[in-house]
Amino acid sequence: MAKGKLPSFLTVAAQTLESFVKSMDDEIKTQPGDHNSQEHQFVLALVGTITNIAAVTSGRDFLSSSGHVLLDTLMKLLQVMRPVIFPKLKVLMLMALYNVSISIKGLKFIIENKDLIPLIWTLLDDENWEVCLHCLRLLQSVLLEEDVVLLLGSSLLDPELQARVGRLTSSLQPSLKATAQQTLEDLQALQGTQPCCKDGNLLNIWLFSVCLQSCMCVPGL
Repeated sequence: MAKGKLPSFLTVAAQTLESFVKSMDDEIKTQPGDHNSQEHQFVLALVGTITNIAAVTSGRDFLSSSGHVLLDTLMKLLQVMRPVIFPKLKVLMLMALYNVSISIKGLKFIIENKDLIPLIWTLLDDENWEVCLHCLRLLQSVLLEEDVVLLLGSSLLDPELQARVGRLTSSLQPSLKATAQQTLEDLQALQGTQPCCKDGNLLNIWLFSVCLQSCMCVPGL
């Protein structure tokens, strides 16, 4: 995609996604959503494209500096979307946010969004295990920020957050179970780690190296 056309694409993408979620929410009140509808497939492809843009350095750098409206829209919609509804769409949106968070600037922007912690709390209780998995991965990325406690306050130290993550360690899905266990250990370490703690810094360096090696792409787009 030509760089000059990217801002317009991101604007249209944000508007399209918000309109789709709002219209589907109205329809679901009276009848189940059609996950195979042309509209749903189009939006999946749209968000998949955004995820792939964010999977490369230049793309996530652009989103981190010039895609704030889109990123805000993704976080806002993830928080209000009903449980179980359109899990594939939620997963793609979380993958896009995760990819952006690999950029230091992108991570700081995401952390500063007031909807971040509420959406994490909401999605950790989603009934779809893949949604929970990608929510945990985003949370792990957030924990890389050395000033995360100062930026997010006591919300990350809330015992209920650990409890929600802890419940996922009993999952029958191996990847979800392992990621939940890692995240729980990170949260527990955060409580007992001072800002200048050497071990804490080593943990962050290790986690950051993992993130750099695991950008998420959507095949076929």
